[in-house]
Amino acid sequence: MGSNSTVPVSAEVNAGVRTSYLPEVGLFVALFLLVTFRTVPIVRFAVRFVLFVWLLLVASVAGITATLVERAFFGKRRLHLHKHSLHFVSNVLMPALIGVRTEIVEGREHLEDTRPCVFIMNHQSELDLLVQSSFVPVDCMTMAKEEFKKIPLIGTYMVLSRDAVFIKRSSLADAMATVTAATKEVLDRKVSLHVYVEGTRSYQTTNEMLPFKKGAFHTAIGNQIPVIPIVAESYHSIYNFKNFLFEGGVIKIKVLPPISTVGLGPNDVTPLLEQCRDLMQTTLTEISLPPPKYAKPLKIKSSAGKKKTE
Repeated sequence: MGSNSTVPVSAEVNAGVRTSYLPEVGLFVALFLLVTFRTVPIVRFAVRFVLFVWLLLVASVAGITATLVERAFFGKRRLHLHKHSLHFVSNVLMPALIGVRTEIVEGREHLEDTRPCVFIMNHQSELDLLVQSSFVPVDCMTMAKEEFKKIPLIGTYMVLSRDAVFIKRSSLADAMATVTAATKEVLDRKVSLHVYVEGTRSYQTTNEMLPFKKGAFHTAIGNQIPVIPIVAESYHSIYNFKNFLFEGGVIKIKVLPPISTVGLGPNDVTPLLEQCRDLMQTTLTEISLPPPKYAKPLKIKSSAGKKKTE
């Protein structure tokens, strides 16, 4: 009897001791994590990057759901519900969770006034997936590498949305056929086409851009539709994957006036490209902070496949 009576008492005492310290331990852990997050850059990078990946998955799942709902209830009618869900993720969840938001400092009217058109934009990192989604109009198709199809959820969403144009870069003939088909849809639907004109992420820290690809300019001139340059400021002080840096902040966006292609022909592709690049480079330098001390010039692949420094 005596031994039986002592066991519950001991268990109750131990349970009482164990429970009484839980709030203090929880508070200590919370304070430790908060202090670590604020004082250790690599911790901020890790936390924000995980949240960024989570936001991409949320955006993809929301986009897939919205697309399926739209098809089920509205058939072929395009309400762009998936684009509205992307806007919510980029303009509400992204600032709330990772402290990054975009601000159009000039030219917002150019996003809506001209259709059809080709938007060309500089491309710095994977963060552009949410940066672009925060302001690009809902009636806008996006040109992307075919490899995006293979990314779980993100690729599924892009395929189902019917607003992505996948380019097979390994085959020039296939790429041109895809661009031709996409251009026809842009003209028929009277929408816009968004192109990352550098072709790939630059990860630049020097306020520079990679050489421009000609596809967007062939498309614009071939169909006599205007080109509208969009410049996102250099955000190397906000996000830099190679340096494990991820801070909160505002990314400024400037939309330049439309550039007409009426009357231009194939021989004008290069001059138009150079005109747009000069305008965008000037704007990029104008709206960006000076390069950091650790900045290194971009390394550009030459036609022979070797890298050269710009």
